[in-house]
Amino acid sequence: MLQKPTFNKVNQRKTLADAVADDIRDRILSGDLKPGAALPTEVELAGQFGVSRIAVRDACRVLKAQGLVEIKHGTGMFVSQSQDAAFETALFLLLRRSGATTWDVHVFEQAILPEIAALAAAEATDEEIETLKSAIDDHLTLSQRIQSQWWDDTPPLDVLQPLIDSHLNVMRRLFAATHNAVFAHLAVPLTRLRSVREIVSSETMTPELLHKKEAEYYETFWKAVTAREPDWARKKVRQAMALREGAG
Repeated sequence: MLQKPTFNKVNQRKTLADAVADDIRDRILSGDLKPGAALPTEVELAGQFGVSRIAVRDACRVLKAQGLVEIKHGTGMFVSQSQDAAFETALFLLLRRSGATTWDVHVFEQAILPEIAALAAAEATDEEIETLKSAIDDHLTLSQRIQSQWWDDTPPLDVLQPLIDSHLNVMRRLFAATHNAVFAHLAVPLTRLRSVREIVSSETMTPELLHKKEAEYYETFWKAVTAREPDWARKKVRQAMALREGAG
């Protein structure tokens, strides 16, 4: 059984709950408390910090809201296995509340995606490249099926959601292949701010032609990374994005 950590009494100049939360948070972020580690009980924490159980309870609520700990009823409190979801949700909400628009994300993507591809071309493993290709293939297969079935109408959200998720999976794989923690965490919140392009018919476009253009766009990322030449990857992705924008 893992030994629970011990803590020192808090600095009285801070709000007691904040001081407790800060101390535990620092231990988690520094790696002293590993994912899955059990924390002392509420009574034990109150005694170690020299505060009331109410202050400990408030601190735990803060840590839980930040995605740093999880409380299992009847078992205790543990360091969360992953903070990815909490970070992604927090950043997404921050961008929404600050008034970030789809256009803001579009401009950001125009600047950053070529650099993401270039870095992934230099850093991606063979396994990551294959995983990216698999994610692209899955997305294109789903996209083609939806376009064929809903070409003359707008798909409902329950039909579009899997398409949104599959696009998100492609972007997550691409960003992760950079081996840069900051980029890896940006994929989900930025993609969630993007609107899915409406699937509509026109006199100059057919489902087959649209699928071909989408395939060329997505496969550019895979080819750029596979080439393992950062400058070439950056150039090709920039060109692909410009062509897609011109056709939109």
